[in-house]
Amino acid sequence: MTAQHTHSKIADAILSQFPEGIDFKPQKSFYESVKINKHRFAKIYRGETVPTLKEASAIASHFKFSITELI
Repeated sequence: MTAQHTHSKIADAILSQFPEGIDFKPQKSFYESVKINKHRFAKIYRGETVPTLKEASAIASHFKFSITELI
């Protein structure tokens, strides 16, 4: 049985920036850039919690997305 991964619109947008088969593995510098700790970001990424407007804006800015792509 394979593990199923839950993805949010944020995860889908981030993954669209990487080639097929390349995983997004955030580093400490990413968390510092977006000012979201790794545990909260993981929940946002998996769609378990809704990001605040400030968090969504920081993620969008980091990846040079429009915030509307993430909501």
